[in-house]
Amino acid sequence: MAILCLYATAQSNIIKPLYTGDRLPDIMFARVLNHTNSKASLSAFQQGNQKLILLDFWNTTCIPCIKSFKKLDSLQQAFNESLQILLITPEDSNIVKATIERWEKANNQKLRIPIITNDTLLQKYIHKQYNPHYAWIAPDNVLIAQTSSSFVTPEILKTYLSQVKYEVDRRGYLKRNNQR
Repeated sequence: MAILCLYATAQSNIIKPLYTGDRLPDIMFARVLNHTNSKASLSAFQQGNQKLILLDFWNTTCIPCIKSFKKLDSLQQAFNESLQILLITPEDSNIVKATIERWEKANNQKLRIPIITNDTLLQKYIHKQYNPHYAWIAPDNVLIAQTSSSFVTPEILKTYLSQVKYEVDRRGYLKRNNQR
């Protein structure tokens, strides 16, 4: 019986990949670059459940990933009030810093998007097969889509952002949790 209890406890700690419509927990990130704090939670980036989160999974050897930084940085600036882009990599902070410094020098601009390094949790929650890979997280932490870079455009963002409040209200999760 004791072994069965230990097995059940161990199984409950296994992280399973999310499917569209599943809710991501409020993860605490321990290594954050390009942010006011080196540690931050998912909810801190959402600023009171107001922002759509776009997770960009990348690595330092992915040329298309690095080439997309300029586009993503301009999208972040254009939709700053309602969108937060986060660059997610399992790589070490020092390796990432060197890559970002080279990019900034080559592009003569500072990358302003927060970067989560040494990530292991999101790599388990989000099932991906390629980089760059994008996961769209609604303000109520619901995984709403997983896409390639061709779907990350100003037109698509503008269209979704015009509907996101309605979708979040329809699910009612934030209203239920705020009443507690």
